[in-house]
Amino acid sequence: FDKALALDPLNAQYCYRKGVALQQRRQPQEAAESFKAALRQNPRFAGALFNLGIVHRELGEPDKASEDFKRMLQLNPEDPPVLALLGECLADMGDL
Repeated sequence: FDKALALDPLNAQYCYRKGVALQQRRQPQEAAESFKAALRQNPRFAGALFNLGIVHRELGEPDKASEDFKRMLQLNPEDPPVLALLGECLADMGDL
């Protein structure tokens, strides 16, 4: 993905795919940076936003994860998995 990004650094899909690869390699901090890069190019990139929320939760940042999931719900207000994950984040923060 680094070669593809070197040729087209503003490609949100490449940033996203790199983030997924990093996430699979258990490198959540680096994955988060790739998902954020994808979102800078396309703020409505649902896959990057969803995975960013997952990574923030894995990093023990339920406040950031809940914000990511709230943004996801702006794109699709009735997404059951996102609603469940948001509920879990709120519970983690004691806000449920």
